[in-house]
Amino acid sequence: MELYEKIATAIWDSDKYQMIAIGWRNVSQSELLALLKIVCESTSQQIRKELDELYNHCPDTIALDKYMRESNCPDYCSQCDCYMPDISEPWCMRQRKAKLETNKKRYSIENSAWRQGVFSRDDYICQRCEQRGGKLNAHHIKSFKDYPKLRYKVSNGITLCVDCHKIEHGKLKKVKKEKKEKKTYSVSFDYANRTLTGLTSEDISEWKIAFPAVNIEQQIYSAKQWLIDNPAKKKKNVRRFLTNWLRRDQERGGGGAASSGGNGKTKLYPIKGKTCSERGCGMPAVYKKAGEYDWYYCSDHLPANVKKQYY
Repeated sequence: MELYEKIATAIWDSDKYQMIAIGWRNVSQSELLALLKIVCESTSQQIRKELDELYNHCPDTIALDKYMRESNCPDYCSQCDCYMPDISEPWCMRQRKAKLETNKKRYSIENSAWRQGVFSRDDYICQRCEQRGGKLNAHHIKSFKDYPKLRYKVSNGITLCVDCHKIEHGKLKKVKKEKKEKKTYSVSFDYANRTLTGLTSEDISEWKIAFPAVNIEQQIYSAKQWLIDNPAKKKKNVRRFLTNWLRRDQERGGGGAASSGGNGKTKLYPIKGKTCSERGCGMPAVYKKAGEYDWYYCSDHLPANVKKQYY
């Protein structure tokens, strides 16, 4: 065990090597120690399974998965647990099952008796336009979903013809739409004063965990410059725009393209910790060409097609 600790400490303290896991997150010293132990002590059949378990149950992996779900899943809420490892039936799946159960209740014997009771009470007359007979619907005054105790109460029903029923539900949809339009976002951009408002230190801390290869402050400034230079492309959800901006830079390896310059083309900034791959150059790299082996270029050795794009 002491040998593993020495190796892990040597790699961790080295300024030439860096351990990175999927998602471009850094590997902690304790995780590196556990990894070395698995590789050296486990059989060839066990190694892959144990490494997968180590990665999936690491707190950093769970935090990254949670952040990515929160940023990209439109149905994500505080009750979601789909980012946790070994969850056989996540919260969203349980919700879908509950919805199926609700639909079964809508076509139950109790519901049929309730409909018949509403029609009989109203003498088969639409209570809006006074149409008698024809195609009629029994409408829940207080919704079937939100008031389970009133589902089969005749007093909670009203007889409506098909057209009046559609109008009634149209009103409900309009109310829901108005509520949705009133939604406010935590982060916004004031185009008049050219300032970001609502951005907190907690947001920056979360981004640093989720995108460890990115210079967060620099890229936020770059995104801000893009918003200033493109007033026609206004963003409602600025926080999501910033998250996507940082994610793209993370995928490029960090330190990639930033803001647009005065000529309308994108500037390139030095990539942290990387130098030009051309023999004998050693200048800071500003562009990464991904492939089987990543190749880095400084501003003097950029390929012609890249220079045309950025300069």
